Amino acid sequence: SALGIEAALDIARSCSRIAFGVGDFRRDTGMSADPVVLAYPRARLVIASRAAGLPAPIDGPTLRDQMRHLARETETAKAAGMTG
Repeated sequence: SALGIEAALDIARSCSRIAFGVGDFRRDTGMSADPVVLAYPRARLVIASRAAGLPAPIDGPTLRDQMRHLARETETAKAAGMTG
């Protein structure tokens, strides 16, 4: 959610790893799935994870009906510093 991105560092400090619920985030904010649009929230999670001494965050899932986008989405998430 938007609130989750704003509280990313506090959340990261209280757990062993964080993940990006991209679908939930998009529903909450109305943002598109465009990788350029999602670069900011991904970067916030990567930075918060590093600042809290955690491994890279886990990116959200690719849904079954979007499997044709799997390679591109994986490359985008990896380039942003995410895993999963």
